Amino acid sequence: MKCQKILLLPLVAVLFAWKVPAVHAQDAKAVKKVEDKNRAAMEDYDLLEFENAKKQLNEALVLIKKDKLDKHPVAARTHLNLGIVLGGGLGDADTALLELISALEIDQYLKLPDSYRTPELSKLFEQAKSTVSSTSGGTGSHGPEAGGDEEVTGLKHVLIDEAKGGASVRVTAKVGADVKASKVLLFYRRQGAEEFTPVVMKNKGGVNYEGDIPAGATSGESVHYYIEARNSAGKVAATNGNAGSPNIITLVHEKPSGGGSSSGDDGGEDEENPLGHQGGPSGGGSDDDGEETTISRRVERSATRLFFSVTGGTSGAYVRGQTEQRHRGVKCCYAWEPAHFGAELGFWITKSLALSGIVRMGVPYGANIDGHAPSAPAGFLRMSYAPGAGYSGLLLHGDVGFGTIRQIIPLDRQDKSDPEEVDIHTTGPLFVGGGLGYVLSMGGPLRLVIDGSIQVGIPVVDSLGRAVPQFGLNNDLSVGLALAF
Repeated sequence: MKCQKILLLPLVAVLFAWKVPAVHAQDAKAVKKVEDKNRAAMEDYDLLEFENAKKQLNEALVLIKKDKLDKHPVAARTHLNLGIVLGGGLGDADTALLELISALEIDQYLKLPDSYRTPELSKLFEQAKSTVSSTSGGTGSHGPEAGGDEEVTGLKHVLIDEAKGGASVRVTAKVGADVKASKVLLFYRRQGAEEFTPVVMKNKGGVNYEGDIPAGATSGESVHYYIEARNSAGKVAATNGNAGSPNIITLVHEKPSGGGSSSGDDGGEDEENPLGHQGGPSGGGSDDDGEETTISRRVERSATRLFFSVTGGTSGAYVRGQTEQRHRGVKCCYAWEPAHFGAELGFWITKSLALSGIVRMGVPYGANIDGHAPSAPAGFLRMSYAPGAGYSGLLLHGDVGFGTIRQIIPLDRQDKSDPEEVDIHTTGPLFVGGGLGYVLSMGGPLRLVIDGSIQVGIPVVDSLGRAVPQFGLNNDLSVGLALAF
């Protein structure tokens, strides 16, 4: 028997050596997913898309809870970034403070990035540091519960990862005297529900509180919950989880109904969400359930494949040659096109590259010689590149087109008593150029589009109908609205 045990030892060692790297690889993969969401969120924040940034960070917090990364440095950075978005972008100082406290509880040496430092955020950050320092790890700790009442500071709760389905679930917490709580609430949300249901937790003496999630809420595959301690003014003084990033209990049923479990480790982000289509209410956190926002974010990215814009603007051009009707030589180098209008229809080839077609119609308003051309049509093919990926933020583009762009040129008068004549200069018909644009999301599919471009007009033909195309370096400035589908 001793010999058999000795022979088994190498096999156990090999299995252990194989398992440990696999676990580390899985942790590294989970951390990278969270880091990617943080990066995308702060890019959205820089583009003033604060709601999208908040959604991304709430998704990251759900992944953190799912993969047991609550004490990992990436969790601290996520709470810090969410505090920046809430306080610096959405003006929700109370919730931002709670997120900053959560960040500093994980990493007390965390610093507010200089690029996001504002007087308001700096004040919140210092307040959070003071709170964490005074409570010695207080608000929202996920660690073990303290043994004695005199040792408890902040709100302490041992997370419930798994419970029996179809039965009530007892939730306990300890709330220190430093919180000055007048009421402690347990919020739960069953699978398929849109809103959290509050339950007043009963004081069981001293710092101990308990409340139950009823059996009727545990019939699904999971249930969401979080805890809030509120002061006499009704404000949240301490929390463990929130509506945007709730704690998740996996429910185990003795006789599972057909369809299987969807909470496996490799089932993907969508499977962790028991709601599938609805979001949570605002309650000191996000307006949406963290996992649900993963689905909504995917829909937004995948749906923005087509875009259509209508713009208007003005332009000027460096020109040379002669005018179109009086055939006068152009003396000055710069001429105006009072107005132009455009329509663009395009689609995204990749996340960063788009191809579109543009119809441009110039209006040489102000020309007053009888018989002058009333418009200047042109068409362009455009290739656009988005550094931030998608129809939002900065866009760089290259253009090639064919048609005419017409500028107006006042002519010198032979006699000062003669009425002023305004002639036309025609540029084209081949155009090559490019430009820089900015697209700002206005909610839903609506976008505000601002664009500046340069087109070099090249006279590759001697005439185009009645027009005599000539060289010109045209500068367009356009503003308009777009729809992204």
